[in-house]
Amino acid sequence: MVRINDRGPFVRGRIIDLTLTAASELGMAEDGVVPVQIEALGYARKKRQAGKLVRVYEKPASYELGDFAIQVGAFTERENALRLRASLSRKYRKATIKVFDQGSQRFYRVRVGQYSRLNEAEAAAERLQEKDFPNAFAVASDR
Repeated sequence: MVRINDRGPFVRGRIIDLTLTAASELGMAEDGVVPVQIEALGYARKKRQAGKLVRVYEKPASYELGDFAIQVGAFTERENALRLRASLSRKYRKATIKVFDQGSQRFYRVRVGQYSRLNEAEAAAERLQEKDFPNAFAVASDR
């Protein structure tokens, strides 16, 4: 069992990319790409307990319901993300940029749409894949 805190590198057909340490721990570093079973244990939330902020993990009633969007691009250059968002804003009701700071590198993730059901977001991602965004995929929106 290993903790996954981000997806990537967003190559079609892959759902996660492990660090070499995690892959070694699971005995799959030599194989490269392998099938895996993933079980979501819950979401990390910060709560105040006994006057201190602590991290707790909560498992939702359903992973199918929530706040979802379609990620259509991720850039290290902010200007590239701004250009794509401007282009998408003309076609789609909601186009946003979410900043993800990896520590050594910052990514500007461009997302469109707003869906309350995962299956709706996945269907929208498939439509975008057929059009201009072959690497589009559904994501849980950051809160």
